[in-house]
Amino acid sequence: MPDSLPTDAVPIILLTIYSFSFIAGLLFLSTVYWCSIRFYEIRSFTSEIHLTLKPYPMLKSIFVLVLLIGSFQIQSSHAQCGTPSNLQFVYANNVSTFSWDAVPGATSYYLELKYPSYSWSNLEYATVVNSNSLSLTGVMQSIALDWRVQAVCSSGSSSFAQSSMSIPCPVPHSLQVTNLGNHSATLNWAHDPGYNTMVSDFLVAYRAIGNSTWIDLGNTFATTINVSNLQSGTSYEWRVMQTCAYFNSSYAYASFTTSGPACAAVTGLTTNSVNATQASISWNVSPNAISYQVEYKPSTATTWSSPVNAASNSTTLNNLTPGTTYTWRVISVCPSGTNTSVVSNFTTTNPTSCGIPQGLQVVSTSNTSLTLGWTPVQGATSYQLRYRLLGSSGWNFVSGIAGTSYAINNLNIGATYETQLRVFVHLAILPIQPV
Repeated sequence: MPDSLPTDAVPIILLTIYSFSFIAGLLFLSTVYWCSIRFYEIRSFTSEIHLTLKPYPMLKSIFVLVLLIGSFQIQSSHAQCGTPSNLQFVYANNVSTFSWDAVPGATSYYLELKYPSYSWSNLEYATVVNSNSLSLTGVMQSIALDWRVQAVCSSGSSSFAQSSMSIPCPVPHSLQVTNLGNHSATLNWAHDPGYNTMVSDFLVAYRAIGNSTWIDLGNTFATTINVSNLQSGTSYEWRVMQTCAYFNSSYAYASFTTSGPACAAVTGLTTNSVNATQASISWNVSPNAISYQVEYKPSTATTWSSPVNAASNSTTLNNLTPGTTYTWRVISVCPSGTNTSVVSNFTTTNPTSCGIPQGLQVVSTSNTSLTLGWTPVQGATSYQLRYRLLGSSGWNFVSGIAGTSYAINNLNIGATYETQLRVFVHLAILPIQPV
């Protein structure tokens, strides 16, 4: 006989004791016996059990207690049902999904919902489901609830596992503006699935950008609202939020700019004055213009110059080419857009003409130098002088003479020289006056 009880024999022993409990009870009604149980090796999934019953009244109470405990343990082992765990809640597209980890042996689950301030005896919703999740459609937006679930097994139910959940009040989206005019606009938006006009609406407001005060357009159950009495050519921002039963959504924001009056093309293009490199031009005021841009080009060119900005209805064009015909036009800049005028033309002048230098003469002489002088030429900017020995072929040039006299040094004693003078006016070279 083995010294200890084999592990595989335990379930058989428990069942044997439980089966004999009733028989033993009957035996105790007449007399008390001592039950001696001896165990041998298990063969073919059975154990040899030898009972020897002996009268022993003093052990009656102990034996009954052992039988009752064994019976209770066997019954309890059949009644175990695990508590659900890992409770999760997800809300999307108006569907509320409750889920938890499956409990081994569970045949169904019982789920309850209530408001946080209520007791579990005052439920908002209760149901039995056959899987470890439940999806509900149309639960009120912005609501907060407590929920709990228990597993139901063939031999009984588990304790409850509890959690909390809330459904947001969704923010309006897809904001856009239609029917935009000078003084009015239609504001549009969209709502999430589940919007219920019985408990929700929308609050809309607008203001001119830069203004601190919102203008309330009130509440509406629709997803569109008209706004009027706007300023033309003005930028506005607007906002909308959804109201819900328990709390409201955040605001959604967008902006728009009203149309301005038609931007008229300017008229009356005028060339006020022109010289070789500049032209002063003007035009009539456009009623809705906030500024102007002038473009110009040589008449034979195909590409316009970069725009010249003008705050008023006149400007001066610089760095023009002398003796060139130009085409120009004016662009009106308005809040509602731009408009381009017809074209006009002007021609820059050639350099200013002036007389040939006169009165070239020797003012004073010395052994190796002399001073020349001449009569001033009106409009002259500078003079150029050249001189050489009479009969030689090479000239000596002196340029950039600002006055009407010049001293020539390092001449040969007793030699005869010839000189010539020419004048520069606006970079134009005039004919040379020989002496």
